Amino acid sequence: MLLLNKKSLVSISKISLIPISILFLSLFSIASISADSSNYLDNDCNPHTIGYWKQPCKEHFQHETIESMLSYLDVVNDSSDIFSSISNFDELCQILDPSEPASMEQRAKQQSMALWFNVVSRKLFLSTQIDLGSLSNATTVEEALTEIEDLINSGEDLERAKDMADYLNNGNGIVQCEVFCPEDCDSYDDWYDTGNITWIDENQCREKEQKEQEYRDYYCNTECQYNITEHQWIDTNNTRNKQDGTFCDDGLWCTIEDQCTSGVCGGVTRDCSSQTECTLGYCDENLDQCLYESIADEEPPNTTKIYGLPFHTNETYNWINSSTLINLSSTDDESCPSGVNRTYYRTTLMDDSYCEECNGTGGRGDFIEYTNSFTIAEQSCHLIEYYSIDNFDNEEELNWQCVFVDNLPPIPNKTVGEPKTECQEEECEWKITILTPIILDCVDPQPHPVDYETLYYRYYLDGELEQNWTFVEDLPFTLYFPEESNHTLEFYCVDSLGNTGLTDIEKFKVEGTVFTIHLYKKWNLISIPFVLLDDDPEEVFKDIKDKVLSVWTWNGTDWFVWTSDGPNSLENIKPGWGYWVLANDSVDLVIGGSLFNPQVTPPSRVLTPGWNLIGYYGTNWQEYSDDYGDCEDNYEYGNYAYCALNSLVDAQEGFPRWSSLISYVNCGNDSYWVSLDICDNMHAGKGYWIGMGISDTYVPSTTCVWNENFICP
Repeated sequence: MLLLNKKSLVSISKISLIPISILFLSLFSIASISADSSNYLDNDCNPHTIGYWKQPCKEHFQHETIESMLSYLDVVNDSSDIFSSISNFDELCQILDPSEPASMEQRAKQQSMALWFNVVSRKLFLSTQIDLGSLSNATTVEEALTEIEDLINSGEDLERAKDMADYLNNGNGIVQCEVFCPEDCDSYDDWYDTGNITWIDENQCREKEQKEQEYRDYYCNTECQYNITEHQWIDTNNTRNKQDGTFCDDGLWCTIEDQCTSGVCGGVTRDCSSQTECTLGYCDENLDQCLYESIADEEPPNTTKIYGLPFHTNETYNWINSSTLINLSSTDDESCPSGVNRTYYRTTLMDDSYCEECNGTGGRGDFIEYTNSFTIAEQSCHLIEYYSIDNFDNEEELNWQCVFVDNLPPIPNKTVGEPKTECQEEECEWKITILTPIILDCVDPQPHPVDYETLYYRYYLDGELEQNWTFVEDLPFTLYFPEESNHTLEFYCVDSLGNTGLTDIEKFKVEGTVFTIHLYKKWNLISIPFVLLDDDPEEVFKDIKDKVLSVWTWNGTDWFVWTSDGPNSLENIKPGWGYWVLANDSVDLVIGGSLFNPQVTPPSRVLTPGWNLIGYYGTNWQEYSDDYGDCEDNYEYGNYAYCALNSLVDAQEGFPRWSSLISYVNCGNDSYWVSLDICDNMHAGKGYWIGMGISDTYVPSTTCVWNENFICP
């Protein structure tokens, strides 16, 4: 009978210094010792099937490693006749995971090897009692293994050998799991000395010796072994004095520098002699203090006033609010002081103009004895007066100071720059672009503002907090939203006293960017490069209506016009269209919008045969000089005409469907017509006459597929 216990299993899995084969054989010899049935201990048997043992061969489920499998095999080599020649992991895997179809002999060896591994890894024990029914008369795992190997060696009834091992590997037929124990180990349970000693304090100047003991809880594991469950220290009755000079405390306040001498704690007398000529000192053990008696006091005390927070000063005037604590501190600073006895104060509400001079006259009402910090509730200028009296009735001359009490918070002041337009939808107040400045400022109201305002702001992007509260000190502060979407902006102001105003909340819809078109006196041929925030001409030209006399466009058959005083037939300013603008002076037209928007269909228009008035699409601005003439303006985006008008190209033939492309340039001091060929640049903000041979749809160009071999000179 082979006995395996927890200790031997750990040794096998860790490949201990004792050869596994010798350990296994020694366990056989221990098992052969006859013993009373009371020397067997119950254990849990939990064998694994062949599916568990062959997983490492498939590199699945790392519940066993190659190292642990080879350590089990080393024991099996020395204990089994049929597996003694298996020497490496590949040969082991040929047994555990044979190629299909496997012979009955291969299946019998496969299940037999799995049974051996269950025994070696302590999932079963050789002494485990079993009942295999009609398969075998074996009563222990050891008898079953012997019978299985005999059947495999003889080649007779291989299927029964396979079934016996398979039956046990599946945890069937197990009657009782046992491990042999040679003696009663519980009788050894007791406290044992460890050999360790220590010295601990018996009192402040003596110490005693203790020794360490451990409690050993013995248990059976083929032999008696133990676990240490507790430790304790016990007195040995040996004592000794601490070294002379060791720090201690004799419990007397009037002694200091206490130390041990021959095992007794004591100190020297505390020095309570007077440090000044104005007092006499002595030590009082009952009060645990040195007492001093004053000799004389002829000078009054000195009182200072300290403002708590919030407080602000500009070195000329002081400000507080009604929550600011005002503290009075008095000291008796003469050569032989008697100490401060009482402090008095009063506050008087004055006109704001009084604080400009603050001459210390005009206070009204009774003085109040100062016992704790105080505050001032009313706003405006206040005169504060105060003085103290010492214990010899020496009275201080009256002190005074003026202070403004300001409880009014600063008011948020927000200015939305251009371009902007009022929202028609409920979810926003303004439509702006990513380059529209939003100027945040604060105004501290009269009559006595402390000023020095700061602000905090935050904003939400599509309902989600994008930037948390951010502190801004330098005002006014200009904010730009960095992305297109719905924004909710919140900000509030705080003055230097901490007075906090109401939070200003406003919603913005941010779309696109800003573009500036330079208009000169007389006629200008322009276009809008994107979908505007608001395309109503009244809104587009609202800031320069006094400079724009009229705006015209052509749809291929009719003219449409807008003027500031009407009547008007031009209702919208759209991208892709050209516009004649008549101005009475030079002025900049600042517009905002975006070419593509999730909620707006991209712009397009149908061109008819003949002349059409069009404009350039685009919002990806790049700066370059005007290449049409001598204008000083820089147009910030453009592309080859054959790319910009890519949608007006015959896709099969690769030729344009337009015959002419003309623009008009007004530089203020010069104006002229310009004809463009396919390699000339079209510019954002300019308008063009285009001659069409057939009807076609003009849309923004996102690619340029004119001809991959086409190269402009």
